[in-house]
Amino acid sequence: MADITVGLLDEVINEEKTYQSTQSLLVTGNYHVMAGKETPVLKEVLDVLKADKDKEAYFPMTTEDGVKHHVFYTSVGGKTDWVLINVLDDSEVLGNLRRQRVLLLIPSIIGLLIAGFIVWRSSRNLERLREANAEKERIGGELLVASKIQQSMLPRQDLRNDEVDIKGALTPAREVGGDLYDYYIRDEKLLFCIGDVSGKGAPAAMIMAVIHSLFRAFSAHENNPAHIMQTINEAACRNNEANYFVTMFIGVLDLPTGNLRYCYAGHDSPFVIENGKVRMEKCNPHLPLGVFADTKYEIQEMVLAYDSTFFLYTDGLTEARKGPKQFFGIQRVEAVLGKCADEHLAPRQMLERITEEVQQYVGDAEQNDDLTMHVIHYTPQQYESKLTEVLNIKNDLYEVSKLNAFQKSFYEKLNLEKSLRRLQLSVEEIVVNVIDYAYPLGMKGDITVKMMWDGKSLKIVVVDSGVMFDPTLVETPDISLMAEERQVGGLGIHLVRKLMDSVNYEREDGKNILTLIKNI
Repeated sequence: MADITVGLLDEVINEEKTYQSTQSLLVTGNYHVMAGKETPVLKEVLDVLKADKDKEAYFPMTTEDGVKHHVFYTSVGGKTDWVLINVLDDSEVLGNLRRQRVLLLIPSIIGLLIAGFIVWRSSRNLERLREANAEKERIGGELLVASKIQQSMLPRQDLRNDEVDIKGALTPAREVGGDLYDYYIRDEKLLFCIGDVSGKGAPAAMIMAVIHSLFRAFSAHENNPAHIMQTINEAACRNNEANYFVTMFIGVLDLPTGNLRYCYAGHDSPFVIENGKVRMEKCNPHLPLGVFADTKYEIQEMVLAYDSTFFLYTDGLTEARKGPKQFFGIQRVEAVLGKCADEHLAPRQMLERITEEVQQYVGDAEQNDDLTMHVIHYTPQQYESKLTEVLNIKNDLYEVSKLNAFQKSFYEKLNLEKSLRRLQLSVEEIVVNVIDYAYPLGMKGDITVKMMWDGKSLKIVVVDSGVMFDPTLVETPDISLMAEERQVGGLGIHLVRKLMDSVNYEREDGKNILTLIKNI
């Protein structure tokens, strides 16, 4: 065996230390220390090795003071039975690993926190999205109901009879819109309107509903479109803090004569198709409704000829566009109406043709405004009398006897005098009212009574030159009240309106013209 000093052995076993705190010991097979410093830790290791001959090359150990160590030992080999023992401090061996683990764990925790935050925010946003979708569905449902309500306010069906054929159409840009149109017949007069509320959507639809209701209410007992427009404007200006305004056209067409009175409030001028030619009707300029309460509106008049068509629309037609400043325009509207006139299209077909032309023009462009159109085709039936008689009397009660004799003679010729006793009293009531109230006291005036029979109906026309009075506008008396509780007057007119199938009043050339029709 070569001679090796103990100091050299110490240097050899300690020169390859893996860790600074590593303790190394070289012992013989009998555990006699050959090199290295015998520390308390190494003494405990030797005690363990001596007690357990079958120890593997590694085992962990915790000393009495609670410090953890890792013990590695191995045979030196060669011709000796020496054993090299290395004891490593757990804190030094695994400290870096633990620190790395902590360093890796912190980002992981942060990442998990971020991921958790993202999941929380996503779930919250998802819940908000669900709530938004639910709210959207609720609003959509309410708008659908509002749309149905708005559509129900419009005329429910086309108006078609022997005198007129009317068709209207409203296509809102959104679920609900601010356009309106309406028409109905009262006392042989067609009352109609079309309007456009500034703005779109639900707010405009609410204003539209109010204006529509005002038109119905104020036109129920008024035949002057200027008066109707004036009253609506005064109501629209009250509490109009949102500064909404409405363009509107109101017309009153006397069906027997074709006399059309109308009033215009800043709306688009209508077209008239007559004898196959299209022209734009001139309208006096007026401010829209809702601007100034003291705005004065004027009445205009024209006569619709037989087989003529009156076309009304909102600016959603002329301003339909397929690009910036590329509007459908008034010229295209006039051109399409000309084609409709050439083909003699009915109102429904006209609206279908115009709608088709607009859709082809705009293509896939989004509708930017409500589109409303209203067509009136006037075809009055001519009254062909088989028997006509005329009576001229003065405004004197003594002349009533002449009226009675005149009526009796006429009914006898028709063999209807017995069944028409109430009719005779009704005509007498009308004439007596004219005698009593049409002319100022002491003023003499004429009254003309014209009776006609066409084989199906009796037509009676009473004409006078007295003060203007429209009996069709007299409010119906409450006959449920006692006689002393009711207002004086109105009962006779009420009975006439109940008995007759048609009561029509017109004021022409300073004359009151009352036409009564009774179907036999």
